[in-house]
Amino acid sequence: SGFIPSKTSCKFGNTFVPGSYGASTSSSSSVRCRVPPTRGAGEVLVRVSVNGGTDYSDVALGFLYEMSATVQALRPSKALSGAVGQITTVIGNHFREAAEIQCKFGPSDVVAGRFLSSTLAACIIPMRAQGTVAVVMETPRGVEAIGMALLELEGSPVNLLLRPSSGPVRGGTRISLDNAFERQRSPLNVTCRIDGIISTVESVLGSNSVDLILSPAAFLFYDDPA
Repeated sequence: SGFIPSKTSCKFGNTFVPGSYGASTSSSSSVRCRVPPTRGAGEVLVRVSVNGGTDYSDVALGFLYEMSATVQALRPSKALSGAVGQITTVIGNHFREAAEIQCKFGPSDVVAGRFLSSTLAACIIPMRAQGTVAVVMETPRGVEAIGMALLELEGSPVNLLLRPSSGPVRGGTRISLDNAFERQRSPLNVTCRIDGIISTVESVLGSNSVDLILSPAAFLFYDDPA
């Protein structure tokens, strides 16, 4: 208590923060200090002065500087447009388990992220139109991580034809999927997942068809790891 608006200042370790830089009082019992930059991570003691820095409070509180989170890449870096439930992994550094990580796609689509490790976080991709979008990470209080990565959203398979369209429950049927890809979409590195089970792709037949061995089927979609 006893803070004076015109004379209050803060000190982070040995760094003086004058009122003109970012120390302000909201009442006689509350002061707000702008955190100054530092050279590295670690804890410093914060003290407050009410006489312009001549004397400081006997009581000091700890403030922890942490390494800034960084974003380097996405895996996969491609996804289907107009689809929901797809997941991409953000590769970076200094992610913290205790932090509420958020993934920001473009200027407005913000979704909750999931901490995997100090270098990995998972994000559910929101439904978006075709195109390329910048992905950044936000830590608590809206602080953005350093760097960003680009996600390319491509067109979904259209006019999909299954031949044959039925088979025994034991699986093992060889089927062909025609019109599986848009003409501009590469069929390389494609796997097929049928009711959650990955089926073996035996061959790529031309630019827009694949040949695979069928597992018990209820629903089929594409998973491109590129």
